[in-house]
Amino acid sequence: MSLSENQKSSSMLEKRVRGLENELFAAREAILSLMPAPLQAALTGFYTVESRDEAHQWREEVVQIIIDHAKPLPNITVSFGKRAMCPLCGEGSPRPNDDGFLLPDGLRRHIFGLGNGRQCVVSKAAFALAKDHWATRFRSAVDERLTSSVETVQFRRGLETLYRMAPNGPALLMEEGLSTFRGLRDATSLAWAEVRLTELGFSVTVQNRVKTYTREYPEWSIFADPREKGEIVFRVFGKSVGVDGIAKFTLPDRWKHDLNKKFGAAVAAAVARP
Repeated sequence: MSLSENQKSSSMLEKRVRGLENELFAAREAILSLMPAPLQAALTGFYTVESRDEAHQWREEVVQIIIDHAKPLPNITVSFGKRAMCPLCGEGSPRPNDDGFLLPDGLRRHIFGLGNGRQCVVSKAAFALAKDHWATRFRSAVDERLTSSVETVQFRRGLETLYRMAPNGPALLMEEGLSTFRGLRDATSLAWAEVRLTELGFSVTVQNRVKTYTREYPEWSIFADPREKGEIVFRVFGKSVGVDGIAKFTLPDRWKHDLNKKFGAAVAAAVARP
């Protein structure tokens, strides 16, 4: 193929790519145009963003607006929270026996596309439009900044529920520090695990979006980690100066009977280890 033919082929390819990009842009805008006026205004608010900091703030604010518009399902009564369908796409939990998403964390994961579920098609379109717009407006790689691993983690830390698993330990994201071999719990399974922990005498506290699951003894503190499917992990910490983690044990989800007795035996065995 001659140089002129190569240039012609390249030009045709670039034109086709631009055409597809324009079609995708139009499709995304069409999705947003179907939303009620208040949600449409929030979802298109990225056009007024003037800086990178405002870009992060806009995402936080628009997600909260979406959650505020969610209507709890009237016939769903659960001890660990209300459930609602997504006010944007109308979808609910992919789990066959669950209606809607647990509020607010389950719906938040759906909006951002976190975990094992499918991301809301409307929020996905809005965020994609926003990144494309900012990349052009700021003449910089804002889209890369928002999707890079470091920036994504920092952004999520400022928005999601975090978990502390040791007396002076860091506040962790849902998957941080885990192999996730068994997979992460979804919102419903996590709420179930939290109920189990309260039945075992644990306190579930939330301060500045940081959750801690603890049970105190005169000489020890036990921290629970219910983030992974299948079992709850417990770590025992001594209260004496200079004493770090003493032991670790687990309580499988499949155990249904005499849980307090089994838990007490596990604690006794853990603190008795040399």
